[in-house]
Amino acid sequence: MRNQPKVVPQPCFASSPLELGLIVERRLVTFILASSVFFFAYITLRSWLGVPPVKPDPAVAAVPKEDQPTRAVDGANPVLPDSQASNEQTGDDPDTASPEIQRPENTEWLTVGSMDPADGYYMLVTLCSKGAGVERVELTERGSDGELKYRRVDVTSGYLGYFAGSDLEDIDGVLVNVVGPGTPAATAGVEVGDVIVGINGVVVASRNDLVSILSQTRPGDKINVEVTRDARTETLAAELSEHPLDLMRLARDGGPDQIKGNLTRLSCLLTLAKV
Repeated sequence: MRNQPKVVPQPCFASSPLELGLIVERRLVTFILASSVFFFAYITLRSWLGVPPVKPDPAVAAVPKEDQPTRAVDGANPVLPDSQASNEQTGDDPDTASPEIQRPENTEWLTVGSMDPADGYYMLVTLCSKGAGVERVELTERGSDGELKYRRVDVTSGYLGYFAGSDLEDIDGVLVNVVGPGTPAATAGVEVGDVIVGINGVVVASRNDLVSILSQTRPGDKINVEVTRDARTETLAAELSEHPLDLMRLARDGGPDQIKGNLTRLSCLLTLAKV
């Protein structure tokens, strides 16, 4: 006998959109009914088997939180409020107001390192009190011949030192705000607070005059620096050196690289917004 082919049942599909809509509607109604039955059964069982909440004791509830007794732990120190604890640790009277911090009225400069080879420093850093900013960083390491190991090759004029100089309103001259140790100016005896009024007999009325006069000198030149100090004029002899390589400098002190219009800003400036 020949094997009869097996009949594979075919899935039943709706033959028309109307039949498909009826099938979907029946399934939706069945889902809604089953969900409703399950929800009501859950509510009923919860009301039968649920445990009523425990009511708090009125006497305990009336006690404020700060008056509730705390269980003592052996060997533990009592916990005090933050204000009382800080006062006991520092010994300060809470009624005594802390003194107001006085801000300096004038800008101050500070140097770290030296240009003197005998001091053994490799850098001379000038700091400013405006946000503890770094105003200038110069490499002062010396070679075996005693000359500067790193120096500026774009500047051929002599170097007297960095003064953070500022012009004065009432008189001519440049106010010396800082003198780096070991610089030609420091060796000559220039001090903070001096006012440079002349170089080799040429009047210095502003910073630009000082830069212009020094730009015409060469390393090794000996010059006379005229300064006013304590209402009297002094003449100091200085021997210029080469310009040390400066890793940081203000835009206004760029020399030949200076671009007019560039803003003069301190490096590594720490402002209140960064604290």
